[in-house]
Amino acid sequence: MDDALSGAAAAWREAEDLESNLAAMILAKDLRFFRLLRTTPHGAELLDLDADLAAKEARRLDDGFSALLVRQAEAAEEAGADVAALGGPEEFAAFLAVTAAGLKYETRTEAAYLAAVRRLARAAAAAVRSSKPQPAARGPAQGDAL
Repeated sequence: MDDALSGAAAAWREAEDLESNLAAMILAKDLRFFRLLRTTPHGAELLDLDADLAAKEARRLDDGFSALLVRQAEAAEEAGADVAALGGPEEFAAFLAVTAAGLKYETRTEAAYLAAVRRLARAAAAAVRSSKPQPAARGPAQGDAL
């Protein structure tokens, strides 16, 4: 579990855009769990979140991942992203963390999982990028040809 969290933290690259970084963080945290879930005969039992130990570790991992996402959302906001479009840094992080977690269980193949993570990252990045008010389009000045 600690490797998953440290991997997610290390996946962020300053030179990359928000979409790429979100996908990289999610995959660094969850791809190994997806593989465990889908490629081992007892993967579901190993990841059973009803077991006390697994539930405690899963909460710790989820809390740590959410904290990482909050920090990155705050940094994105400082760089001009409209994170308030998804409720602010905490809500942005919660949305991503919960949705990303669900993708592990709702996709059947690794290719589908990878595509779903990329779509989620693209949608989240677009939501905070496109929600800023755009300047009003100016029509032609009086006397200009259309």
